[in-house]
Amino acid sequence: MRWCIALAIILLARVGFADLEQTEFFEKSVRPLDHWAFQARTRPSPPAVQDPSWPHNPVDNFILAKLEENRLAPSPRADRRTLLRRACFDLTGLPPTIEQIRRFMADDAADAFGKLVDRLLASPEYGRRWGRHWLDLARYADTSGDGTDMPVPQAGRYRDYVIEAFNEDLPFDRFIIEQIAGDILAWEDPNTRYRERIIASGYVALARRFKNSKNADPHLIIENTLDTIGKGMLGITLSCARCHDHKFDPITTADYYQLYGFFQGVRYPHAGTEHGREPADLVPLVNDPAAVEQYNRLSQERSDLDRQLKEVRDVRKNPTLKRLRELREKQKDLRKEIERDEGQGRNIEARQLALNDLKGQAEEVEEAYSQQRGDLEERLRTLRGTLDIELAWAVLDVEDKTGDAQIQIGGNPQNRGKTVPRGFIDCITPEKPVIPEKQSGRVQLAQWIASPDNPLTARVMANRIWQHHFHRGIVSTSSVLGSQGKRPTHPELLDWLANRFVEGGWSIKRMHRLIMSSATWQMASVPSPDQGSVGGAMALLQRYPSHRLDAESIRDAILAVSGTLDLAPLESHPFPSSERRRGITQHRPFFEDYDHHHRTVYLMRRRLGNHPFLNLFDGPNPNQTTAFRAASTVPQQALFMMNSAFMGDNATALAKRLLAGDAPLKQRLELAYELAYARLPDEQELTRAKTYLDTYQARLSPSNGAGQKRLRAWASLSKIILSSNEFIYVD
Repeated sequence: MRWCIALAIILLARVGFADLEQTEFFEKSVRPLDHWAFQARTRPSPPAVQDPSWPHNPVDNFILAKLEENRLAPSPRADRRTLLRRACFDLTGLPPTIEQIRRFMADDAADAFGKLVDRLLASPEYGRRWGRHWLDLARYADTSGDGTDMPVPQAGRYRDYVIEAFNEDLPFDRFIIEQIAGDILAWEDPNTRYRERIIASGYVALARRFKNSKNADPHLIIENTLDTIGKGMLGITLSCARCHDHKFDPITTADYYQLYGFFQGVRYPHAGTEHGREPADLVPLVNDPAAVEQYNRLSQERSDLDRQLKEVRDVRKNPTLKRLRELREKQKDLRKEIERDEGQGRNIEARQLALNDLKGQAEEVEEAYSQQRGDLEERLRTLRGTLDIELAWAVLDVEDKTGDAQIQIGGNPQNRGKTVPRGFIDCITPEKPVIPEKQSGRVQLAQWIASPDNPLTARVMANRIWQHHFHRGIVSTSSVLGSQGKRPTHPELLDWLANRFVEGGWSIKRMHRLIMSSATWQMASVPSPDQGSVGGAMALLQRYPSHRLDAESIRDAILAVSGTLDLAPLESHPFPSSERRRGITQHRPFFEDYDHHHRTVYLMRRRLGNHPFLNLFDGPNPNQTTAFRAASTVPQQALFMMNSAFMGDNATALAKRLLAGDAPLKQRLELAYELAYARLPDEQELTRAKTYLDTYQARLSPSNGAGQKRLRAWASLSKIILSSNEFIYVD
């Protein structure tokens, strides 16, 4: 150990601390200007293949060429029921209904599968599934994340905007621009998507808050914003450059603060904290400058009243309260003296008169304090009533704060360096944008990100779409395309897909149709019969990758199969009222979970804690952009499936669904299998299920009636079905 320390000291002495980044290691690490991700997209042609009969579309040529190069053969096509179930979970996050199964299986037309995909894409459930993927990247939550984790009731409007954008197939470039600069666009053109654009800027507003007051650490809020944009939209890590030049990618500290400048003049909304309880700086959703001006004035007045009320309650700042506390302390001391004198038989008459006088003084001061406090509380209640206007958790530019940013040396906002003009990443676009006076420049930033010429954006989104269809991206590190990420398994295919994405009008639904119509996506999840599993075959897509459903799909599938799923959108969560919010403090932060039977995308998400079900089944971390959901396997998951009230209730609901009517036993079991697995049971499975039901009922106490015994047996069988691997995995 000692010789290691000595060697380090010698090396540092030779190069010097200040020159450490000039050593050969770092010199090589910061020269990846030729890294593929930062280069303009190529325009590859689909390669020729030895088996031209296998490809359905050009996607397959890229996949098959790589397989043939590695002497691998693709797996055969999956059967129709497997494709149906796979498609339903891919596009809607739900198992196929009996009606969907019947309709698809009865359609013998050559385009039957294409028509199925179109129906799924037209379903409102599509947006709830694919909107969830974007909400992962946007680090969506319904709370602020600061010391109190205060609820944000308006956040749900951004969630709904995202869902609707996917359902409408809003072009992805417009989707990006609206989220980064929708508020500016709305004010410039109030007749075009005014409401949607204001709400869309919630992408920026959703940055996590820190500490326990309104204006705490704004640089960290902006850092969270840039980290989300960098990873989510550009597929690069920007935060490394906050303190120093990026060690692996060609992103400098100057680049970072060029981007920082776009947001330093942005007004982020305030949800309320222990030291500033009233919400502030939300954006009205009315296209009426006078109404907006009135809201801003009343909102400021409300914040001022809240501050005054806080000062009135603070003994250090309110002489009346301080005097009341002193009088109460004197009364307390005098009572102790009276008790002592009484115990010693002394005369207490004088002390009792003094105590009565103190009581009188305290009552007068307490009345004055109550009046003082009561007047402010009443004015605050009245003012809250006048602020009944629809609001968005959104951002706005503050004109007198917009401008270029100074470099924060070492990431320390108290140690400022030179000012850098707002701009992009110089290794991609060295030219500086022309920004209108008194604007932040977010429109120009958004247009740069969404430009077809940006080498990153189209690649990143094409890769994400591929990832959610195959459970692995062409670049497996889908939010890190830079030097620290993995190389693409099929680089030509990635560029070909990105080009098709842009040329197709940035339509995500077109990309679904392209990928799902490929022979690659339609392969079975078992190895080719003429060969075993070969190393690297999964990455090369020798077969479709079987994978576990994510947390939302597991919960939604259980509710759907049991018949308890409510497909209506959730209107709102039962968040605490303004008065009850006063009980939320740093020591008692907001800690609620609001369960319901709507789609899981509508579950309330907290930043300082996750819903127990989502936490157990690997839901996203709402504090940071989430690119990939790892699938853990832990005993608690099995225990939940066996013992939780959620599973018990839904197993009973499924049992009642299966027992409804007068169908014979075989039909009931076939219904159970079709609902859960989209297939019919074979004879062995039918026999085992019948035996299980009979055995279970026979072991129940005779005190149970016949109907109760039957329901309990079917509920037990239903729980087995809902807990099975086949139910929670997609092949």
